[in-house]
Amino acid sequence: MAFGGTREEDDIDFFVVTRTNRVWITLLFAMVLAKIHRLRRPGTPVHCFNRVLDETRCEDAFRTAQDPLFAREALSLQVLDGQPFYHNLLLSAFWMNRFFPLLYQQALTRRNAKDEERSPGGHWLWAIANVFALAGLAPYTRLVNHLRNHRIQGSGDIEDRFRTVIQRGFFAYESVRFEHLKDSYRGAF
Repeated sequence: MAFGGTREEDDIDFFVVTRTNRVWITLLFAMVLAKIHRLRRPGTPVHCFNRVLDETRCEDAFRTAQDPLFAREALSLQVLDGQPFYHNLLLSAFWMNRFFPLLYQQALTRRNAKDEERSPGGHWLWAIANVFALAGLAPYTRLVNHLRNHRIQGSGDIEDRFRTVIQRGFFAYESVRFEHLKDSYRGAF
């Protein structure tokens, strides 16, 4: 919804927060499950995992003042799981209230009936699996990004180009169009 609405042919963007040392293994499972889902139901929207980060990085991002577009996107999220975690993120991000006071208050009061408890942190096996998933997915996502950008370049719509951000506890596809939108929001605020 970053661009002001959705169309039937749009993909579904996911902002995924994982436990520590689970970003890449989670992304691997998510991508495989999304591919299976798409093969079984070819007409369904593409699931796009634009941003995957661990809970510590997410907490830091919300606690630190960001640009207005980050605030608007964070306040407009539809939380599928982890409502108490999201609520705590919002409580630590009072800076968002400066940009969007009404959205901020609405997001704070929006609660799911299901208030699950978070289970304890990760096991060392997750860390090992995560390293292997990173080793396999990093080159794959870079290759996919390169091929997609080459196809986009050929179509002439350079605003749709992406860059891939790969770090141990973080993954993102960031489009040129989204960067321009960020600049517009910064200018407006």
